[in-house]
Amino acid sequence: GALKVISALKHISTLKVLDLNDNNITELVANELAAAISCNPSLTSLRLRSNKLRTTGIVKIAGPLSRLSTLTSLNLRNNEITEKAADAIVSVISSNTKLNQLFFG
Repeated sequence: GALKVISALKHISTLKVLDLNDNNITELVANELAAAISCNPSLTSLRLRSNKLRTTGIVKIAGPLSRLSTLTSLNLRNNEITEKAADAIVSVISSNTKLNQLFFG
């Protein structure tokens, strides 16, 4: 179900809040999620708590997130964040001056 919703988000460009908490999203869906993030430049909040993104998934979405200048809140809690995934999150933080909420671990 989540993959269909995420794929449909590529056809919307005005989304501000995306809450996909607790949807069993894996790294296999991360490419679609990255594309959806790229298509929504006004996204301010992304909630991905308690999914299964793991390192590969987080690295895949970090690219478009780091180019998203509107992001103020990011929740990646409970996604098996490794050192490599943490490095990807650091790149998001470094490129975003509006981010004021970050949840991970």
